Amino acid sequence: MMLLHTDGKPLKTHLRTLRVLVPLLLLTHHCRGQSQLIGSPQPIVAHLGSDIILACYLVPAVNVADLTLEWTRPDMDPRFVHVMRLGQEMVDKKHKLFEGRTSMFTDELKNGNISLKLSNVQLSDQGKYRCFIPELNQQAFVELVCASGPASPPVISISGVDGQTGGVVLQCESAGWYPEPEVLWLDAEEKLLSAGPPETVRGPDDLYTVSSRVTVEKRHSNSFTCRVQHHNTNRTTQTHLQVPDDFFIVPSSCIAPVAVSVLFGLMFVIAVVLFVWKWRQNINETKRNRLDQVDEGEGGQLMTSETAPVKDLERQEEKSKQQLQEEKTRREGAEREVEDTDPQSDSSEFHLASEVNQHHHDMKEGIAKSQAGGPGEPLHTPHTQTSDSGFDIEVDQHGKYFRLRNTSAQDKQLGLWELYLQVNTKQPIKFTFKQSFILQAGESVRMCARGYGSNYSNTDLKWNHLKPWSSGDRLQFSLYSNTREIQHELCVTIP
Repeated sequence: MMLLHTDGKPLKTHLRTLRVLVPLLLLTHHCRGQSQLIGSPQPIVAHLGSDIILACYLVPAVNVADLTLEWTRPDMDPRFVHVMRLGQEMVDKKHKLFEGRTSMFTDELKNGNISLKLSNVQLSDQGKYRCFIPELNQQAFVELVCASGPASPPVISISGVDGQTGGVVLQCESAGWYPEPEVLWLDAEEKLLSAGPPETVRGPDDLYTVSSRVTVEKRHSNSFTCRVQHHNTNRTTQTHLQVPDDFFIVPSSCIAPVAVSVLFGLMFVIAVVLFVWKWRQNINETKRNRLDQVDEGEGGQLMTSETAPVKDLERQEEKSKQQLQEEKTRREGAEREVEDTDPQSDSSEFHLASEVNQHHHDMKEGIAKSQAGGPGEPLHTPHTQTSDSGFDIEVDQHGKYFRLRNTSAQDKQLGLWELYLQVNTKQPIKFTFKQSFILQAGESVRMCARGYGSNYSNTDLKWNHLKPWSSGDRLQFSLYSNTREIQHELCVTIP
């Protein structure tokens, strides 16, 4: 006989249903009393492009393989990141941003581990995730923070020189950061240097490019470090730079020409005042003499006494004009001598050696002969001249630099050697090589004029008061050894 329930259905059907529901209810009751869903208490930091695990598990462990498991982002629509029912993923429910990038550890479900693996982390993945088991009414939250660092260390460059302090301006740049990083400047002893606020630019990929500048002065060790770092991810990258001594300018060398110019200007003003005073005294004296002659003269003698002082006055005025012009010419000549003097030489080296002046005098005579059409070097010569001395000089026609090349097969020790340069008929200027300087065989060194800007390289020699030349200028080079013997000479006209 078949037993029937009051609703007319067989009792066996309800017993089968109860056989399934009762263990589930017992499990739910057991979990509500003891098990708890645990997520990560701290934000999880993930680097862009990497794989990350969002931890979530039941404590004590309970088998959840046959239950519904949901990972969601409440701030998204649809909010589902990954959904599993009875051990199968419900792909049609998840958001398109997460397609093919989420998975769960199915072998660990029996141990209550419902952690989610997120592959190829993107910046849009940043946010708060909810781990939820509907049957157990258990949930936990995990926050994901995205970060990114550069693929290479920061780049340090020398961007210029501070004309007031003589310090070197360094610039550091680093790209590919998220979130915005911090930039620090350090000296050789790891001490912080004072720098202005960094400049930050956010690109179309939402990654930051940061740059910073600092002015450093010459010290015992000219080694400096640019460090770029994240506080929340502990990601740090840095670059060191050794600045050569030649890049620093000693302020006193710049002040001397200015002081001399001011002194000459003051002397000129005093001379003009004295001259005007003397001139007025002469005029007054002339007027007094003329009045005396008028008082003593008669008739025709009156015309003579009046005409002579007038002519004397005219001669005095003409003489005064000539003296003013001569004073002006002397002042301009003194200023040109101060301007053309190389600040690297001390006062004892202001005038060149007598043999150098004689050598340039001979070269001037050759220039005069060539310009007059006589024998000598042509007006337009090549920019490079080679001699048997083992050196040649290549001149930049734009007036920015010239190269001194060692054409011999041996390294040249140029310590305390001197290179003289005369432009047109100006006073020659001198450059003295450092005692340790060596020009290797077949190599060259570039010597740059003032105003070459940020194009200096670490191997260039900077001639502070080497002024740029222009078309039509006549350049005369003379290279002397430390024994005062001439090693190379060149005379060239810029076309």
